Amino acid sequence: MNTLVELPEIRDVPDVGPPTEQSAVAQPAVEIPLATILDEIHAFLRRFISFTSDTQPVVIALWVVHTWFIEAFEFTPYLHILSPTKQCGKSRLLDCLALLVRNVWRAVSMSVAALFRTIEKDQPTLLMDEVDAVFIKGNDDGNEDLRAMLNAGFERGSKVRRCVGPNFDVKDFAVFCPKALAGIGKVPDTVSDRCIPIHLVRKKKAERVQRFRKREVNVELLVANLRWHAQKGEVIETLRNGRAELNEISDRQNDIAEPLIVIADIAGGDWPAKARRSVIELCTAEEEENVNIRLLADIRIVFEERAADRISTDDLLHALVALDTDAPWPSWWGSDLQHDNLRGPAQKLRRRLKQFDLSSKTIRMPDEATARGYMRAEFEPVWERYLCG
Repeated sequence: MNTLVELPEIRDVPDVGPPTEQSAVAQPAVEIPLATILDEIHAFLRRFISFTSDTQPVVIALWVVHTWFIEAFEFTPYLHILSPTKQCGKSRLLDCLALLVRNVWRAVSMSVAALFRTIEKDQPTLLMDEVDAVFIKGNDDGNEDLRAMLNAGFERGSKVRRCVGPNFDVKDFAVFCPKALAGIGKVPDTVSDRCIPIHLVRKKKAERVQRFRKREVNVELLVANLRWHAQKGEVIETLRNGRAELNEISDRQNDIAEPLIVIADIAGGDWPAKARRSVIELCTAEEEENVNIRLLADIRIVFEERAADRISTDDLLHALVALDTDAPWPSWWGSDLQHDNLRGPAQKLRRRLKQFDLSSKTIRMPDEATARGYMRAEFEPVWERYLCG
């Protein structure tokens, strides 16, 4: 059942412009085939972003192209660009996307009412930064309306019903459009289910990427060719009739991934194979992410059961193995701990927590002894971002 919420009248909605008029499209000076366009976008992204896997820029390049052909598809995959901490390249990736996608709209400090109206009016490609701030625990300022919009807006024809104006007139808002969401930590499961995750971390000191200076970046020829291909009726029809299914991923994941695979199939070359490989890797990587989220949740249980503000690595590992849950910790670490082999499990725990910018340190225990371990205070903000309730 939909909850009807009054949306105030919006008089001044940002004019981001309607989708490109096909009749006004001029042939580019140099016509580039679709496979080459994908290659160029892929190379462009790698110039400025330190990715954590080779599959990420493949999927993002396909996602960029799909924004230009969105009228051909029944579903759109959201990109969820996430990281454990700040300064991992999320906003920079949005900067790159803003130059490449069709009819871009970067939503900053926008009311949900304006968001609904702008999507319906302009059908933009929506780029949202700091989306974690909306869904963070305790923030109820419009997050249910945003969640409803994101839950519905991945499928063509889906609408969100709201009351508008002083007379509470009922209006259905069409909210289907391409969306990229960037932020620290997770989004609600119902939103995550509609996303392809792009996990970023801070680049290592030895890694080098080019500094992004918008005024020095020239993608006009690429965009002109994307616009040119997008106005070709036969291309749209071929994409609309295209079908793809991957046995390795779920039905929902197949729905959102199909536009990317169909584009790769039309492009040809090595794109069909690497598109399938990349989509499967990124979609199934979410299962590994879920294990790490489970680890955070179980560590919180341990701290709460002990009412402790610190815990040694040894005690934490033994407590995790002893939890009466279906978690994998006993099978992973139980045997080593039974044989007093702490080093292996401690290293594996440290690697899993490192992605959340958590690390062990020498701490003073209540009995005045020192040991390697973890402080509850360092987990608190991570729990707040990644765990519900």
